[in-house]
Amino acid sequence: MFCDSGFADLLRIGDQRRPHLFALHHAPREVHYAAVCEVSERLAADGSVIAGLDEAALRAHALGLVESGLVTAAVSLLHSDIQPAHELAVEKILRECGFQHVSLSSRLAPFIRILPRAQSAVANAYLTGPVEQFIRDVATPIAEGHDTVPLSLMTSAAAWSPPPPFSQRTCC
Repeated sequence: MFCDSGFADLLRIGDQRRPHLFALHHAPREVHYAAVCEVSERLAADGSVIAGLDEAALRAHALGLVESGLVTAAVSLLHSDIQPAHELAVEKILRECGFQHVSLSSRLAPFIRILPRAQSAVANAYLTGPVEQFIRDVATPIAEGHDTVPLSLMTSAAAWSPPPPFSQRTCC
């Protein structure tokens, strides 16, 4: 997960909802990412740039993650719902470094709150690989056995979609 500096624990902390409010010990939240990269950049609430994106540091960290075998990323930066330019720049750098899938919170959940946007981006990144593999596993025998029967998938909006245009936005 790629997030603003200082927000590495965003998903682990969450919104502080707990099943037993006054319990002395709480089980930590389960997170669905292997690593967190704090991106040096900051946007103001109006979308203006407070601190520019440190592309060199981002690139170095991204290359290290790709070398370790990570090729899927979730990106959630503050105020990207208003100004997604930094998230788009991060996506471009990650793809140049070898990431195969990048989930941007500004595309998936373009609304004001950082926590649900980050949760959506991480969930999408976490599920993309297995879902794509499942679709390939189903589509291959159908295509080999029946050239005239196309595979259709039902989206969360109950619409039918053929596999090629099936995207991260329509499946989540």
